[in-house]
Amino acid sequence: MKYCAQCGVELILGIESGRERPMCPGCGFIVYRNPVPVALAVATREDKLLLVHRLNPPLADYWAPCAGYVEIDESLEEGARREVKEETGCDVVIDKLLNVYSRAHMGVMLVTFAARVVGGNLVPQAQEVVATRFFARHELPDQPPPVEGKPLDYWFYEAVKEIFEDFKRGIGR
Repeated sequence: MKYCAQCGVELILGIESGRERPMCPGCGFIVYRNPVPVALAVATREDKLLLVHRLNPPLADYWAPCAGYVEIDESLEEGARREVKEETGCDVVIDKLLNVYSRAHMGVMLVTFAARVVGGNLVPQAQEVVATRFFARHELPDQPPPVEGKPLDYWFYEAVKEIFEDFKRGIGR
């Protein structure tokens, strides 16, 4: 951000609360860089995990649970439900919060929910989804760590790996 979103004056760097931040010398507006929430649904049906084969980063060409950015006009739970519907055509009910993943400098925080598929038709819906499928515990894809990618790819891979391990052990249901 180069100009103030409030008054249009060019921003300068200044110290606020012990951190260097962009600030407006005109109106005093301070730019805070906060992580963006991403909602992920660990959605199941008949004890099988719903996964999508991703086309885009992070984790392009990997199987992962449905996830995406939460919009300003929705709750985290609503965002998780919308992402499942957009990516798979399935309707889900959110049962509970599972985990919150965060790491400095990633730009996002990942909020995961246990969910149950209650309707809809399993068909890849979004442009970023190659395929959709339900996996039993013993069928979960064995996916190697990314060879190339950005730090977000590696971090997201570790979160998905943990989600798979928890699902195999029956944790979070």
